[in-house]
Amino acid sequence: MFDPLEKVQKLEGIFSEFPAKTPTAGEPDGPLFGNGDIGIVAGGRGDALTFWIGKNDFWSASRSHDIECHSGVRGFAVLQICSDCLKNAFPTFFTAAARVGYCPEIILKKLKEQFLNHSFPNFFIHYGGGGIECCSAVPSCINEMLFQSHEGILRFFPAWDKKKDAAFYQLRGYDAFVVSAEIKDGVVGDIDLFSEKGRPCSVLCPWQSPMVVTENESAVKCETKNVRDGIVYMFETKPHTFYKIKPEREK
Repeated sequence: MFDPLEKVQKLEGIFSEFPAKTPTAGEPDGPLFGNGDIGIVAGGRGDALTFWIGKNDFWSASRSHDIECHSGVRGFAVLQICSDCLKNAFPTFFTAAARVGYCPEIILKKLKEQFLNHSFPNFFIHYGGGGIECCSAVPSCINEMLFQSHEGILRFFPAWDKKKDAAFYQLRGYDAFVVSAEIKDGVVGDIDLFSEKGRPCSVLCPWQSPMVVTENESAVKCETKNVRDGIVYMFETKPHTFYKIKPEREK
């Protein structure tokens, strides 16, 4: 039996040269990427491609940023947070920016602009198509700026302005870890971690010096590995057990 969906899934489009035209509603003339919710199309000259990004209704998207594209580069873009292209993406847009490491000063500046331009007197942010999910945008963004745990690695203050003091208490991460931490004068203090389920834990070291993990003042054995943004310490945990994570200090 012929299955058209199976045939389509096996197709792979390879562009041998850069698109020559900027995309329009009638003639994209470029790679079109998307998942049914977010759409991206590229067009322009080979030395200066333009990327268009849209949410839901792709063809109502606005141009985000012009970039130079060099030979051999298959995927690269510089994105700007712009109020006119948020639309129904507000609940996830700022959170995504924090997760990919966007400038924290710009994130907070643009987030404040949403309150000034799109909020009711009670600070509820309203967008077309948005409802109760808009209430999650601010806390999820701040959460991701202070603490991240996606990809199985705990990251502390990964997208926070290190010139600003901050602290959080009992934020929940993947693999049932509950953590508390503080940053003051640009330095991360000791971290408290509670393991609910006793799963293996991986922490991106937030200090220049090595870090140590203790359980009831006793050292916990750690393995390490290098990743793109630093050194990850990996250790086993026990269910319902508290751990202290701190930089190695001279005796």
